[in-house]
Amino acid sequence: MSKNTGSNKENFEKTSKIFIKIARKEFIEHGYAKASTERIVEESGMARGSLYYHYGNKQGIFEAVYKQITDEIAEDIGNQIAEHDDPFEALKQGCHLFFQSCKQADIRVVMLTEGISHIPYKQRLEILDNNLIKIMRGLVEDVYKQGLFKDFDPAVIMMFIYGIMAECGRSFEYFGQMADIDQRIEIYNKNLVILLDKLSK
Repeated sequence: MSKNTGSNKENFEKTSKIFIKIARKEFIEHGYAKASTERIVEESGMARGSLYYHYGNKQGIFEAVYKQITDEIAEDIGNQIAEHDDPFEALKQGCHLFFQSCKQADIRVVMLTEGISHIPYKQRLEILDNNLIKIMRGLVEDVYKQGLFKDFDPAVIMMFIYGIMAECGRSFEYFGQMADIDQRIEIYNKNLVILLDKLSK
């Protein structure tokens, strides 16, 4: 009995990964409105009922893709800032890494643009609270313990920073084809660092 359960679990996870991989590409290329579950099912080679069994509908698989993308960026940023002993430098580095990640179409399109339109705010916040915002909150709280941002509420500062980064990241979708995208990222990052330095006094 346990052997069959294990096998079913492996098959379930394998099928889920296939659908997510295909759906991720579909949402990047077509956006949410024009994305087709028909194309996702056709490319997967599996039955339509299998997609609905795993995710319910297009909204369900979109939310799963959104979660996967935000989990990935949070893990990547978390791993790279782990080497910093100074929380304030880690926070600045984390912001820079976020800007860099926005060069990726899945971040710009699914996470920052389509996600806002098609996942309710409360639900998006719940997802982010378990990955990206969780990391940022920890960094800001550590910076606050250093005596920085003392005139501000750490939770408010964290949302200010995330809001600025997300809005800048969305703008990359418009400027994404420009040859100077790296220069634009550096400008955004430089100005955010200046703002953080001023707020930290």
